Amino acid sequence: MDYDKLNSMTKYPEIKTYHKMGDKGRLQSELSINLDPDKLYHVSEKVDGTNTRKIFIRSYDCDYVIGSREELLYAKGDRIINPSLDIVGNSLKDCERISTGVPKHVPKGICTVFSELYGGKLPATKQYTDSKAYAFRVFDVMYIDPIQYITLLKMQREKIANWRDNGGQSFFNTDERSEFCKSFNLEKVPFCGNIYGREIPTDIKETYEFMHEFKTTKAGINCEGGRAEGIVIRSDDRKEIVKLRFEDYERTLGIKRK
Repeated sequence: MDYDKLNSMTKYPEIKTYHKMGDKGRLQSELSINLDPDKLYHVSEKVDGTNTRKIFIRSYDCDYVIGSREELLYAKGDRIINPSLDIVGNSLKDCERISTGVPKHVPKGICTVFSELYGGKLPATKQYTDSKAYAFRVFDVMYIDPIQYITLLKMQREKIANWRDNGGQSFFNTDERSEFCKSFNLEKVPFCGNIYGREIPTDIKETYEFMHEFKTTKAGINCEGGRAEGIVIRSDDRKEIVKLRFEDYERTLGIKRK
C-alpha cells in the first residue's frame, strides 16, 4: 500500500476563514469565498479539538488506517504506529467495531470518516468536560470508489493533491451521513441549521453579532454551558467551506473575551 498517496487522497479540504486573514491574526473586510445568495448552506458548530481521519479500505474484508489532519498515524496490524495527540488510543476500539460493519453499509472502495477529537488533554477541554474525558464528533464522510482509487494510485502525489484541492472528493450528503452515523452509533458535530447565502452578513461586526446565537457549545461531554469555538458553513457538495471563529472576530474588533 502506498501510504503517502493514501494520505493525500483522504485529507480534508482546506477550510478558509470566512473573512480573509490579515496581519497579526486580524480579519480583513474581504471575503475568502462569495457565497451564493440563493444557495442553502449547512451550518454546524466548530468543535475545538484536533481533526482525525478513520480510513476504511473495503475489499473482501475491511482494512483501516487512522490519521490526523496532516499525517497517517496507525494502520491495522501495527504497520504504522504514532501515538501523536492521543488520536490512535482513542480511535482503535471504534475502528475495530466499524470495520466489521462497513462491508454491510459501504460499497468496496475507500471510506473516510472525518471527526473532531476533543476534551481530554487538549487546550479547550474545560469548555466540554470537567473530568478530562475524550469524545469524537463526526463532521463528514468521504467515499472513493475502487476504479477512482486505482486511478489515483497511478498518479503522482502532486496531481493527487491538485485533484483533492479542486473538489475531486465525493462526500456523503446529509441523509447518507446521518444514516452512516446512526448505523455505527457515532455522534455528529452539533447541527446549527440551514441558511441561505444572502442571510449571512458580510460586514465583520455584523458577522460577529450574527454568530452570537451559536456561542454556547452543544457538544458538552459531561458538562454544559461551555463556549463554542465558532461555526462552519458548508455547501452540501463541500465545494464551498468556510469557518468563523469567535476568537478571530474578537481579536479583530478589539473585544476582550469574558
